Amino acid sequence: MLRGILTRPTITTDLINGLRRFKDAVRCKVYFKLLQEEKDKENQSNGNIANNTQEEEEEEEQQQQQPHIPGLKTNLKPIKINLSAPRADDETERFLLQLEGELLKQALDKIEAKGRNNKSHKIKSLQQKLRNNDNLVVVPTDKTNSFRTVSKSNCCKWVEGHLTQNAKEVSREKLADIKEQALQLLHDKVELGVLSDKEESFIKQTIESKAIPSPKLLIKDHKNPNNEGNFLLD
Repeated sequence: MLRGILTRPTITTDLINGLRRFKDAVRCKVYFKLLQEEKDKENQSNGNIANNTQEEEEEEEQQQQQPHIPGLKTNLKPIKINLSAPRADDETERFLLQLEGELLKQALDKIEAKGRNNKSHKIKSLQQKLRNNDNLVVVPTDKTNSFRTVSKSNCCKWVEGHLTQNAKEVSREKLADIKEQALQLLHDKVELGVLSDKEESFIKQTIESKAIPSPKLLIKDHKNPNNEGNFLLD
């Protein structure tokens, strides 16, 4: 399987994406295994295994008896994604790190053996540039699908300016209130028969993720730099 991947031009992208999915799957496996062990211990101590099973069966029966609601016919449905795989135990994380390093080494060796293309040469040059100067960071570009190196001080200054201008500080309590309001609004729409089961699950999954986008700077190198030699930011 690895050999088949290595023959493709998009070797590094495929491998990195595959590693990410594999690491997420392993971490989730470990997480749910520990979660189930804790649940089993709790059930044994409380002696409520039979009650839980009966409640689950009754809930499943009620769901089967509910009438079908077409909803808004948006074809929206929950997607099977891992929003944030929790960190595993130290032993598992060491294994994942070792595996990642070994596979990436094999992939890069394979590329070297076949000769460097222009893109891999740019990446190699960038890596060497970062090794020689620890005051640089890499920032993606806006429309040219590339990257630029900037000083850490400039990057920090630009991020702070971006946050000052566009960010809004919100307390955890406020976010919790917003989540509850969103779930209540969803419940009201479901009670009115506006949403189908899949639409409800899709929206609920999005709300439960509590995902907050991280600040991200993009350099507009398709435009001319300013008087200081810096490109505009997005």
